[in-house]
Amino acid sequence: MNIIIADDNTITIDTASGGVAITDDGGSSYNPETRELILNYSFDFNGVSYVAKDVFDFRNRVVDGVNQIGI
Repeated sequence: MNIIIADDNTITIDTASGGVAITDDGGSSYNPETRELILNYSFDFNGVSYVAKDVFDFRNRVVDGVNQIGI
């Protein structure tokens, strides 16, 4: 799956080379303030149809007492 984030934070999803055919169902977006990524897509695999709405939330990481947000 290829994920392209536009300047207005809308997202386009398409099929990666050699991958399962992905249908972009629209409405995908990225919120830079909350760092939330929402993906809406569907695909068919082995005769079964799948519909997905994935929500990814940024999780800050601290390693050895160092905040990784700025790295």
